[in-house]
Amino acid sequence: MLMTQKNIRNLIREELIVMSMLPLVHSNKTYLQESVNKSHVYLVESSGRRRSSKPRVITFGTLMERYDRGMITENQMVRLWSSSVDYQMAQINESMMDTIKSAYETTKAGAIKIKDKISDAAAKAWESVNDMFLKMAMQAMSMAQKGIEATVKVTRKIMGAIERFREAHPILFKIVVVVAILAVIAAMMVYFQSGAHASVKMKGGTGKGGTMGETQWKLLRGALDEYGSSQGVGSDTQFLAADAIEALDKAYHSGQTIDISKLTKLTQNGMNMVNQRVGEMQGGDEVAKELLTNWHDVGTKLGSVVTTGATGG
Repeated sequence: MLMTQKNIRNLIREELIVMSMLPLVHSNKTYLQESVNKSHVYLVESSGRRRSSKPRVITFGTLMERYDRGMITENQMVRLWSSSVDYQMAQINESMMDTIKSAYETTKAGAIKIKDKISDAAAKAWESVNDMFLKMAMQAMSMAQKGIEATVKVTRKIMGAIERFREAHPILFKIVVVVAILAVIAAMMVYFQSGAHASVKMKGGTGKGGTMGETQWKLLRGALDEYGSSQGVGSDTQFLAADAIEALDKAYHSGQTIDISKLTKLTQNGMNMVNQRVGEMQGGDEVAKELLTNWHDVGTKLGSVVTTGATGG
């Protein structure tokens, strides 16, 4: 579609309407938090190779409480929530897409607008899908407060889920995208205001006071990720490695001095392997150099890398 000046003005107007809602979000923060805590999460359980037909329903607040009390890890929290999103998406009848799309029309100028009159079926479909996605988006925004890694995962999930509605429901698509962006901004603000910094104590640490340096952290993340991928997607090894990386990231950015001996054996062995390969590279081993380069690249790109406070390398 050709973007005329009129189309651009309409787009800016719509975005300003969405942005004008932000003060209301802040002023009603307590109410919104209570509302999102009461919203549902569907625990899709597996029975053998088949998933049970009816998932168990808990509140989003219960899921967050389990995480806050240490009953589940950040990875487990995100996995449970992601399965709930998949379940809810599966409940949307494919024919609903056409019903939702029927409420829009294209003007002679090529702009998309809501019809003056829409059917009861379209109105019902709109209400159902709007409510589902906005609750998901608010849940994602709340989860994003728990950490940078969680932000990346839940934002990616929301964006993937809403993508299929880009054409069928453009207004909802734009609103959810705005909320997803706000989730990232909110999480980054929480992180930078925390003053967290690298603080994993270890032998040979290149950071301040003998703590893990930024390069060491990236190398270890890459090594753990490679180990997790070695047994295939969905394997126990992959989940163990993911949990180890999550614990490592939390310790690295915790703002407290945590000895590496307090982390998992997998993490400790991974660091020993990294140090061994570094020694081999310093001795002129090209294979070790190539391996370390790969680990560093993977560790840098894996999830969201935050380097504030990291010293040395």
